[in-house]
Amino acid sequence: MLPTGHPLGQTESDRAYRKLRDLILRGRLAPGSSLVEADLMESLAVGRTPLREAIRALAGDGLVEVIGRRGTYVTHVDVRNCGPLLDLRLAVERVVAASVAANARPGDVKELGDFLDAAGSGASADDLDFDAGFHDRLLLMCANPYITPIYWRLVAESMRLLAAVGAPLEPVRELLPEFRRAHQALLDGDAAALEDALVTHVMTFRTRFEAALGALPAAIRSAAISATKSF
Repeated sequence: MLPTGHPLGQTESDRAYRKLRDLILRGRLAPGSSLVEADLMESLAVGRTPLREAIRALAGDGLVEVIGRRGTYVTHVDVRNCGPLLDLRLAVERVVAASVAANARPGDVKELGDFLDAAGSGASADDLDFDAGFHDRLLLMCANPYITPIYWRLVAESMRLLAAVGAPLEPVRELLPEFRRAHQALLDGDAAALEDALVTHVMTFRTRFEAALGALPAAIRSAAISATKSF
C-alpha cells in the first residue's frame, strides 16, 4: 500500500482506509464514483463502523465527499490545477532537500541505498509503490513533522492528475536513475545536488502529464496547459 502521511495501525478501519485510498490514487475508483456502504463492507470484509471511520479519514484527505442523503463519492480532479499543484510541490521538494541534507544519518542513507539496490535487482516491480517508498524514506530523514502530511496530500493529488489524463506511470527502470542521483547527493553531502535531483523528478512528472494531456480534446487541453505557464 502507498504511504499516507498518517500513523496507521492494523485495525479494520486502518486497513479499509489504506485499501480505499490505494484504489482512488491508482484511478481504480474513478472521480465521481459512488461508494456504496453495503458493497464496500462485503468487498473489504469490514464492519459498518470501521468503514465509516475510514470514509471520514478519506474525506479529511479530500479524496471523498459525503453528501447528506445522497451518498459518498470520490472527489473530482480538475486538470487545470496542475500548475498550482506543481508550483507547491517544487517549493516543498526544496524544503525537503535542505532538511534531509542537514539531518540524514548514515544508517538512513545506507537503508535508502539498499532499497534502491533491491529495486534494481527486480525486487520492486510496482511503479507507485517504488516511488512512494523512496519518498517515504526521504521524509523519515527530514526531521520536520509538518511536511509529511502536506507532502503526501500533494503526492496524492499528483497521482490523481496522472490517472485523470491517462498518463503512463514512470517505470521503475526510469525512476531508478533519478533516485540514485538523489542518493549519491546524500552520500556526497551535496544539498544542491539533492535539490536538483528532486526538482528534476517533479519536472519529469510534468512532462508525462502534458504529453498525455495532448491527447485530450482541444478545449480541455488548452485550459489545462494555460494553467501550467507558471513554470
